[in-house]
Parts: sequence; structure tokens; C-alpha cells
Amino acid sequence: PVVAALAGMVLGGALELALACHFRVAASNCRFRMPEVTVGIVPGAGGTQRLPRLVGLPTALRMLLTGETIDADRALMLGLVDAVCAPGDLMDAVCHLRDSIPRPRRTSRLRERIDDVAVAAAAFGEAQETLAKTPPEIIAPRRIIETVRAGIDGSAEAGMRCEQTAFAECLQTPAAQNRIYLFFASRQTSKVPEFETVTPRPVAQAAVVGMGTMGSGIVQVLVQAGLPVTALDRDEAALVRGLERIRNSLDKRVAQGKLAPAGRDAMLARIKLTTQWADLAAADLVIEAVYEDPRVKQEVLAHLEPLVAPEAVVATNTSAISLDVLAATMQRPERLVGMHFFHPAQRMPLVEIVRRKGAAVE
Repeated sequence: PVVAALAGMVLGGALELALACHFRVAASNCRFRMPEVTVGIVPGAGGTQRLPRLVGLPTALRMLLTGETIDADRALMLGLVDAVCAPGDLMDAVCHLRDSIPRPRRTSRLRERIDDVAVAAAAFGEAQETLAKTPPEIIAPRRIIETVRAGIDGSAEAGMRCEQTAFAECLQTPAAQNRIYLFFASRQTSKVPEFETVTPRPVAQAAVVGMGTMGSGIVQVLVQAGLPVTALDRDEAALVRGLERIRNSLDKRVAQGKLAPAGRDAMLARIKLTTQWADLAAADLVIEAVYEDPRVKQEVLAHLEPLVAPEAVVATNTSAISLDVLAATMQRPERLVGMHFFHPAQRMPLVEIVRRKGAAVE
């Protein structure tokens, strides 16, 4: 038999390769995901056929249509893997399973998890509800449902032929091409040639001024990145509303299976609310997200500069005001940078970084 030894993140094609093996052993640190739909394509190596046969239609369609991540323990419970062990025992566990199995089984021949008509009808009905929320130019979810159904109604071979056709069709769509471009382009943003020899300033503590819709979104982005954040607003009610927006957003991610409750609680615990400027003194990075008015922003910067350390980075979320205008009244204008988050900040994977002439390279 062919036994897959799995550790760390097992995504997309790697998971499809594992599905094609007779058996799977996962280290306890494993995470499993089928992310293809997030870049506008369908799995291209049999994932739409083998995954339902191992975990059942409801779970498989949810993973294929949402890119949901599951951990090793849940994978074992669902039948995605056959054993879970400590990372250091992985190869021993693989050999033990290999030697104890009397005969191999082909995943594509399994049908007991897909033959229940009532379960299939309910799963496809739920999938259609997901499809109804998808923009028409994104065809991957529709094609995923079609390929899974082809394998259920016919055979795995028929489903795989449908999958290959759907994969090629999705690749030709502008929506998929744009998403794939964004995927790779976003990974190039940290590879700016002129900064390769520059040591960035460390950021252990962040602060955000202004807890409106944009400010609260920026706070969420920062705590999701693992930073403790002090959020300042002169209006206590605005602080409460902003925190509630963040809480609701994180609760939604928990409900969608994208975030563990413990992770949400840890993020909320990293947020400190204040109306006092002095509470921002320890911040290594301060982002102002107040009303789009040069005078208001200059007043904020004037409050910040004497408080924070000389090496702290001061950032503005302005989308239209010249940084030279804002820097004109600063004592150390070289530390001002533009950090323009797009709305909603916690969902848009894009931040425009603006350097003015004379800004410090760090």
C-alpha cells in the first residue's frame, strides 16, 4: 500500500496527492485545506472526487466551496486521515500502519459516504445557497458543484473528466486570472530590491487614533497579526462601538469555522481602549485614522510626536491628502509614512504604503 506521511500545512495539490494514496497518517500539527476556490479555480488533481468519498458530501462541499481549514483531530474524526501521531513519531506510525493493513483500498472506489440520497440532496441544497451569494463572474463554485455531482451520479472517472474540463475553463476567466495575479503579487510585496539591505524597525506595540469604521478595521488587522494595540478616541461611545464592530467581525469568522473561539478571545484581549493620549507613549507604530481633514490630522500628529519614542513610526491612513502637507508641521517629518488601508480594512488584502521624499528607509 501507499501511505502518505503528512505534517504542517497540507494544502490544495498536496492534499489531493494524499487523497490519492491508500492511507494517510497525520502529525498532530497538521492543518488541511482546499484553497483553490479562493483564487477562482477548481481542484485539478481529483480533489472533487476523492474528498467526498472520504469525509462525506456535506463536509467535502463545505471545504471545497469555502476553503475551510480543519485540524488533524477533526480530520481523523471525519475519516480524512487514518491515524494521528506526535510529529516525532510520524515515520514509525506510517510503517506500523503499512505493515498492519491486509490489503490496500482505492479512495476513488469508495462509495459508502456518498450513496445516501437524502444526505446528498441536503448537501447540494446547502451548496446552492452558497452559490447564490457568489458573483456570476466567479464560476469556480458552480463548476465544483457540477464536478462533485458528476462523480456522485456517475463514477469517479467521469467526475475527474468533468473536473479537468472545469479547471481549464476557470483558468481562462478574467476573475481567476486576476485572483491568481493578486495571490503571487502579494507575495512579492516584501521583496522590494532597494530595501533588501535595510533592517526594518521592530514593532512590538501598535496604536490607532480614531475608532470609526476604518480605525476599528485597522485595529482588527493589527491584532490578527499578533500585535497588542491601544485604540484612542476622544469619544468613549465611539470606542465601545468600534470594539463591538471588531467583536462581531471575529464572531462571524468563528461561526464560519475560520477562527477558533480561543483565537478570537486572544485577539480581543490584545486591544486596549483609551481616551488618554499618554497611553500611546509605548507604541512603536501609530496609525492615525481620523477625519479626512488636513488640519485635524495635523493636530493629531502634533499630539503624537512629543509622546512616542524618536524611533517610533508615525503613519497616516489618508487617501488623498499630501504627506508633505501633513509633514510640514512635524518636528521629525522623516518618520511619517502613508499607510492607506482599503475598506473594509480587515477583509481587503491590500495596504498602500506611501513614502515621501526624505522619509527614513527603515
